[in-house]
Amino acid sequence: MGLTGNARQELSPSHNVARYCRPKSIRPSDGLPSRDAFLLRPREEYLSTNWLEYFHESERDIQLGNVRNLLSGKQQWPAGRSERRRRRRAVP
Repeated sequence: MGLTGNARQELSPSHNVARYCRPKSIRPSDGLPSRDAFLLRPREEYLSTNWLEYFHESERDIQLGNVRNLLSGKQQWPAGRSERRRRRRAVP
Protein backbone atom coordinates (compact mmCIF):
# COMPACT_ATOMS: atom_id res chain seq x y z
CA MET A 1 0.00 0.00 0.00
CA GLY A 2 1.42 3.35 -0.91
CA LEU A 3 1.00 6.48 -2.93
CA THR A 4 1.33 6.29 -6.69
CA GLY A 5 1.48 9.59 -8.53
CA ASN A 6 -1.45 11.68 -7.35
CA ALA A 7 -3.56 8.68 -6.30
CA ARG A 8 -4.31 8.63 -2.59
CA GLN A 9 -5.04 5.52 -0.60
CA GLU A 10 -6.11 5.17 2.99
CA LEU A 11 -3.68 3.59 5.39
CA SER A 12 -4.63 0.46 7.24
CA PRO A 13 -5.90 1.20 10.78
CA SER A 14 -2.93 -0.83 12.06
CA HIS A 15 -0.44 1.61 10.48
CA ASN A 16 1.01 4.72 12.12
CA VAL A 17 2.05 8.23 11.18
CA ALA A 18 4.36 10.72 12.86
CA ARG A 19 4.39 14.50 12.63
CA TYR A 20 7.51 16.63 12.96
CA CYS A 21 6.97 18.97 15.90
CA ARG A 22 9.01 22.14 15.77
CA PRO A 23 11.05 22.84 18.92
CA LYS A 24 8.87 25.83 19.84
CA SER A 25 5.83 23.52 20.02
CA ILE A 26 7.40 21.30 22.71
CA ARG A 27 6.28 22.04 26.26
CA PRO A 28 9.32 22.68 28.50
CA SER A 29 7.46 21.29 31.51
CA ASP A 30 7.30 17.70 30.24
CA GLY A 31 8.95 17.58 26.79
CA LEU A 32 5.70 16.64 25.04
CA PRO A 33 4.22 18.45 22.04
CA SER A 34 1.59 21.08 22.74
CA ARG A 35 -1.75 20.84 20.97
CA ASP A 36 -0.59 23.66 18.67
CA ALA A 37 1.86 21.21 17.08
CA PHE A 38 -1.11 19.51 15.43
CA LEU A 39 -2.72 22.61 13.92
CA LEU A 40 -2.30 23.29 10.22
CA ARG A 41 0.78 25.35 9.47
CA PRO A 42 0.67 28.37 7.15
CA ARG A 43 0.21 27.21 3.54
CA GLU A 44 -0.73 23.65 4.61
CA GLU A 45 -3.92 22.27 3.11
CA TYR A 46 -3.71 19.10 5.19
CA LEU A 47 -1.86 17.86 8.25
CA SER A 48 1.64 16.91 7.14
CA THR A 49 2.73 13.53 8.52
CA ASN A 50 5.12 10.68 7.72
CA TRP A 51 3.90 7.11 7.21
CA LEU A 52 6.10 5.02 9.50
CA GLU A 53 5.47 1.60 7.92
CA TYR A 54 6.77 2.99 4.61
CA PHE A 55 10.27 2.79 6.09
CA HIS A 56 10.09 -0.54 7.90
CA GLU A 57 7.34 -3.00 8.63
CA SER A 58 7.52 -3.06 12.41
CA GLU A 59 10.68 -1.69 14.07
CA ARG A 60 9.68 1.71 15.50
CA ASP A 61 13.29 2.79 16.15
CA ILE A 62 14.19 2.15 12.50
CA GLN A 63 11.03 3.92 11.29
CA LEU A 64 11.61 7.05 13.36
CA GLY A 65 15.33 7.06 12.63
CA ASN A 66 14.64 7.05 8.89
CA VAL A 67 12.13 9.89 9.23
CA ARG A 68 14.64 11.93 11.28
CA ASN A 69 17.39 11.31 8.73
CA LEU A 70 15.16 12.34 5.82
CA LEU A 71 14.00 15.51 7.53
CA SER A 72 17.56 16.46 8.47
CA GLY A 73 18.85 15.80 4.94
CA LYS A 74 21.15 12.95 6.03
CA GLN A 75 19.27 10.42 3.89
CA GLN A 76 17.68 10.51 0.44
CA TRP A 77 14.08 9.52 -0.24
CA PRO A 78 13.83 5.95 -1.56
CA ALA A 79 14.13 5.53 -5.34
CA GLY A 80 11.32 7.16 -7.28
CA ARG A 81 9.92 9.14 -4.38
CA SER A 82 12.28 12.11 -4.70
CA GLU A 83 11.44 12.41 -8.41
CA ARG A 84 7.71 12.58 -7.64
CA ARG A 85 8.37 15.21 -4.97
CA ARG A 86 10.36 17.34 -7.45
CA ARG A 87 7.60 17.10 -10.06
CA ARG A 88 4.93 18.10 -7.53
CA ARG A 89 6.93 21.15 -6.50
CA ALA A 90 7.46 22.18 -10.13
CA VAL A 91 3.75 22.18 -10.94
CA PRO A 92 2.40 25.77 -10.69
